[in-house]
Amino acid sequence: MDYNKIWENVLNRIENDSKLLYNPIIIYGSEDNIKEYMNSFKVYISLKANESLSLLHITTEKFIADIDKINVDDIDMFVLESIEKMENNKKAQYKLFDIFNVLYDKGKPIIISTTKIPDDLQTFEERLITRLNWGVVIKLPNKIKRNKMDYNKIWRNVLNRIKNDVNTLVYATWFENTKLYIIKRNKATVIVQTKVHKEHLDNEYKDLIVKYLFNETEKKLDVEFVLQRDLETKKI
Repeated sequence: MDYNKIWENVLNRIENDSKLLYNPIIIYGSEDNIKEYMNSFKVYISLKANESLSLLHITTEKFIADIDKINVDDIDMFVLESIEKMENNKKAQYKLFDIFNVLYDKGKPIIISTTKIPDDLQTFEERLITRLNWGVVIKLPNKIKRNKMDYNKIWRNVLNRIKNDVNTLVYATWFENTKLYIIKRNKATVIVQTKVHKEHLDNEYKDLIVKYLFNETEKKLDVEFVLQRDLETKKI
């Protein structure tokens, strides 16, 4: 689902003073995913929304603390984070129910994030759960865990590229026994055989290696060359 299209539709309908196709919009997922997504949503709204838009973007904890200060008449868009933290708080649920009804009748967007689908919100008023189910639930995908870098594969690909750029003797002399040891803090450490190799690669081929490492990692890395025996005393 293209989330930006949803927000674009929300903003267009606000500006045109027309009712939303989906209201409320429930953002459902893990706590970490929701936090990251809602932060990006804030950025999107700040860049795209009309300056006159009156946005109330509030956490449930803040909603409970300021419950008597919220004026629904001043709200064009209502964003509530972590509604599940309202469980067992009847006063907050009653207040939310009232705000929901006013905004919904006016066609004002209501966006709520939660780690639970509406039907799983324990101790919530049934009438409030019913209203939460009126809209659409957007389930955020789980984050894809990035695999650790395969240094051997990266370096093998870099060397294959270099092999196409230099002649056979140069490759055999300066590159054949090299190894990518680690990539850390935007620095790639390459193991070489001798001080002569270290100095020559640093002076003549460093830029080429940086270029091909970028092709493999999509990172602009600095490159340092070290001797195998130096790794025992060098903290990397």
